[in-house]
Amino acid sequence: VFIADHFFKSSLSEDFSFADIQVEVKIEPVSDCLLTNFSLEAVIYDTASWYEFDGKVDLLASSVAHLKLQQVPNAVLGFHGYILGGKLESPKLWSAEQPNLYTLVVILKDASGKQVDCESCQVGFRQISKATKQILVNGHPVIIRGVNRHEHHPRLGKTNVESCMVEDLILMKQNNVNAVRNSHYPQHPRWYELCDLFGFYMIDEANIETHGFDYCGHIKHPTLEPSWASSMLDRVIGMVERDKNHACIISWSLGNEAGYGPNHSALAGWIRGRDTTRIVHYEGGGSRTSSTDIICPMYMRVWDIVKIAKDPNEFRPVILCEYSHAMGNSNGNIHEYWEAIDNTFGLQGGFIWDWVDQVG
Repeated sequence: VFIADHFFKSSLSEDFSFADIQVEVKIEPVSDCLLTNFSLEAVIYDTASWYEFDGKVDLLASSVAHLKLQQVPNAVLGFHGYILGGKLESPKLWSAEQPNLYTLVVILKDASGKQVDCESCQVGFRQISKATKQILVNGHPVIIRGVNRHEHHPRLGKTNVESCMVEDLILMKQNNVNAVRNSHYPQHPRWYELCDLFGFYMIDEANIETHGFDYCGHIKHPTLEPSWASSMLDRVIGMVERDKNHACIISWSLGNEAGYGPNHSALAGWIRGRDTTRIVHYEGGGSRTSSTDIICPMYMRVWDIVKIAKDPNEFRPVILCEYSHAMGNSNGNIHEYWEAIDNTFGLQGGFIWDWVDQVG
């Protein structure tokens, strides 16, 4: 019997003075995991409050919340799902400027009280919400000063090492970058942990891209074909379920340049049903479809994004998913974009294409 998965979610009070915590825990196998034979508990530790006593780190002294079982199991797809809940007073909020992290520990014990499994991850308390022409983080609008980043190394090719990731993040901080779009696929798990730690807003993007179909007029995009629906959904589910506990992720992306159709509507619907704590991003179909919570064009002219931001019938903010193609002698008019962003309500920044290595 083991902990198969867990999903940390928090809901902040209106004045951010406390957080209601909910952790979904799935136990496998179903036949052996009734809580008459086992017990579940979870603890939140304030990792910033660790202190040394006699040369040792006292982790137990930093516990700030104990979560108890709130809901009986529901058997779904071979799992038993449990809900652990609790409350944290005066949480230290996570943001790109102050990336406060806590440690969640989920413990499974047998009837004798012996620990049989344990899972842990770093979590952050933050609120992503929508307002008229704005995305808010912890109740405040943020300007996205982002870059697109491929997983690429100058010597190792399409892979990466932690030292390179850290170097990228340090350079980004030094140059006032506060956000990254994972172009165009989920990336190495350590990348997310580092973005949590350093403080970056992230768009996590599903590995769905079919723009080659644009040159084949007689062939339908996969998003229009029912036979491709499950394959596309598998990729989105895999991304969300793997990365869902990371504070840095503020938005899920349905993919890149993959057209638009009913399969994308299904992807957006599944994400919104699974995770209400984040927004959905997708540029395909003109960047203004019902499957995206932000207007996210690529390479749109300055006057056109200003026009959209001023449209009285459009209530979503404009965040360019790609702009200012940074290759060779380029970026000459980036100041025009930022003059517009600084002076137009509804423009919330964008992601430069791309970070350092031109690979696409």
